[in-house]
Amino acid sequence: MLLSCGHLGLGHRFDEFLAAAARLGAAGPVWAFVGDGARRGEVDGFARDHPGARITLHPPVAPRELPASLGSGDVHLIGMAPGWEGLMVPSRLQAAFAASRPVIFVGPESCEVADWVRESQGGWVAVPGDVSAVLAAVEAARDPSERTRRGAAARTFARERFDRARNCGRVADLVEKAAAGAFARREAID
Repeated sequence: MLLSCGHLGLGHRFDEFLAAAARLGAAGPVWAFVGDGARRGEVDGFARDHPGARITLHPPVAPRELPASLGSGDVHLIGMAPGWEGLMVPSRLQAAFAASRPVIFVGPESCEVADWVRESQGGWVAVPGDVSAVLAAVEAARDPSERTRRGAAARTFARERFDRARNCGRVADLVEKAAAGAFARREAID
């Protein structure tokens, strides 16, 4: 199952995933969308108009149910609309990686999510409009050993980059350095 778990908001992309689901039809995987948001109606309407596409919609899950929900997807779907770089970073990447799940990301080539997916080798990256790249990623993800390899790479990357305790320390160091720099500049002025 391919899983999009999170907000279905204005900054997210779904078009390539929906188009791929329609092309694969009944022979393709289940495309599950879990969440709510301003664009849920678009996904719901597409699913109604393409009943053979195996698209399912589910309400948001309670926090205590999130680990089971994240674990239910074989591959996670993440889409980000161009123009949202620097404004948002879909947190579903960190959640998918922490759950040892590879991702298919559709979005700008030069953004954090695309960089992290490529650097970690924890999934596939497609540019907006490239449904063929999404279909190729889905085909590659049919191989359980490929999903396992990419999922393990994703989990390793998450432990190195997204660990809460480690990142709290990093933030504290940045704040201390910024404060020390501001103090030094003030002393230089005085």
